[in-house]
Amino acid sequence: MSATQVPERTTLDPIEFIRPKGAPAPNGESSTSPAMEWSAAKRIGFRFLFAYFVLYLIPFPLGIIPGSWNPARWWGKGEEWLALWTETHILGLDKPVPVVPTGSGDTMMNYASLVNCLLLALGITVIWTLLDRKRREYGRLSQWLQVYVRFGLMSIMFGYGFAKIIPTQMPAPMLDRLVEPYGEFSPMGVLWAFMGHSAIYQSFTGFGEAIGGFLLVFRRTTTLGALLLCGVLANVVLLNYTFDVPVKLYSTHLLLMAIFLAAPDAKRLLNALVLNRPVAPRVMPPLFSTWRARVIATVIVTCFVGYNMYTNLSGGLGYYRTLTGPNAPKLPVHGIWDVESLTKSGVDQPLLLSDSLLLKRVVFGEFNRAVFRSMSDSVERYTVKVDSTKPELTLTNRFNPKQGRTMTYTKPDAEHLVLAGKVGADSLVVRLRRFDPNRLNLVSRKFNWVQELPFNR
Repeated sequence: MSATQVPERTTLDPIEFIRPKGAPAPNGESSTSPAMEWSAAKRIGFRFLFAYFVLYLIPFPLGIIPGSWNPARWWGKGEEWLALWTETHILGLDKPVPVVPTGSGDTMMNYASLVNCLLLALGITVIWTLLDRKRREYGRLSQWLQVYVRFGLMSIMFGYGFAKIIPTQMPAPMLDRLVEPYGEFSPMGVLWAFMGHSAIYQSFTGFGEAIGGFLLVFRRTTTLGALLLCGVLANVVLLNYTFDVPVKLYSTHLLLMAIFLAAPDAKRLLNALVLNRPVAPRVMPPLFSTWRARVIATVIVTCFVGYNMYTNLSGGLGYYRTLTGPNAPKLPVHGIWDVESLTKSGVDQPLLLSDSLLLKRVVFGEFNRAVFRSMSDSVERYTVKVDSTKPELTLTNRFNPKQGRTMTYTKPDAEHLVLAGKVGADSLVVRLRRFDPNRLNLVSRKFNWVQELPFNR
């Protein structure tokens, strides 16, 4: 910041608006005082944080550019190549772990990318320090780093927030989950079922994320937004760590970004909230020196934020309507089905609990998924493709696509389903009876104002 720059004037700040030209700033601070020199440790720390946050967030915001030629794709390819190299040459693996999209953010490649980010940031810091030894402060550059982190974190929070406001991140417990023994749940499954059960609570947490992100758009509300996100993200990080959700690295970084944005006001917050001392308004030098530049920046930011909100809302609504919502299209065999009778190669099979290989229940649920559960409670999980013209089901093992089977289906009435097909050398005919999920407390139990006794089952 130059010695002659004055704080930004706006009608939104009455103190700045009514103060005569040349009058002293609040708390005796002069708006034309020279920038304060930073300590060596602060300068080095800033260089590292600048390099690290930029490397971590890049290629943001290029990812919003449509088309296959998007430069973000090439950056991702380079990052992946470097991570695979790091796995063998730095982390000491015999061979790199294959990169497969699984939804996990804690893969070996993610850890290798984290190592690369740290090493590159350290290298940049050393080179920067050697080449820029005479610089005494980075006030102006610090403002721009805050802008980059603000909008990067805002964009991410919009994604997570709107995915909860429109409850798509954690859908209501699916049919197979409703009849799955609780002990078979993974810790992450427990969390997803808990959050998915209450769309209202999930939306509430989403509003916290989205509102916190929106407050980062404006410099005057950045600290408020950062504080809100510190609370929200601290809870998210703790849930991810304690329920083994594989987004530990990512959520930790988001929390660190929120702390970074709140840090410049840490002393003022301590004085105001803890020590009960008066606090002067923070001087915010303008980012742009001309009115035209401010107008252009405002238009760009408005378009970016609007586009971000629109894509998240429209995408979330489309996903909810077509996949996770109560009115989403369902398979013609959708439901929980208990085995009523089973014929193998023309011979009726007694339904004995001691026959561990005998089929007990079939669930055709959301996302075109099916679960076949045997008497021993072992399960086979499939994705389902329906050809209603034959009618026929093509079942593909979810974890081994090379395994699968084809079965025909008929529905004698609304309460029964008959499956027929080959299992090995045997012809199998299974008659199933619909199980009503309303028999389950998790489905039937609703909100009650008056309760004489706790309904804890």
